[in-house]
Amino acid sequence: MVLWIVPTNQIYRQTRKALRTREHPYRQVLDFNSGGRTKIVEKSERFTPADIQESLVVLLLMLLSANRQNKETLKLFQDSSGFDAFFPPDDRLPDHQILLEKFSNLDCFGERYSLLGGQIKTSLGNTLRILKPIIIIDEGHKAYSKNAQDTILNFNP
Repeated sequence: MVLWIVPTNQIYRQTRKALRTREHPYRQVLDFNSGGRTKIVEKSERFTPADIQESLVVLLLMLLSANRQNKETLKLFQDSSGFDAFFPPDDRLPDHQILLEKFSNLDCFGERYSLLGGQIKTSLGNTLRILKPIIIIDEGHKAYSKNAQDTILNFNP
């Protein structure tokens, strides 16, 4: 899993086009290293555990979509049904607790240690955290703020 972080909309569009064009040098290097099994996705697209096992999945993400003070308002960190295959079933709270012990920065519903709390949100943000992606920071000089650094480190690279 590779998380390719860009700073602006313009660079996002340029990078997306480059990564999806098989003749572009970026894509050629990715395809060469993955044996031609590269999957380029955006945050609105879903991928599965099988995709992770069988392909090099590259998620293109704009830093601002994950870099705000209140992450509750960010779609990246909202519970969504598209990534539930990466997490224990909802009724297996002991398995949620085990995963929370391994990844303490996962967002969850309720109080983490309450009787009914600690159910992990099946968000894209949490999925990235448990996958511990390799991170590419495009124009890295724009990611030196404390908030940007905290955001990047919060993905457990």
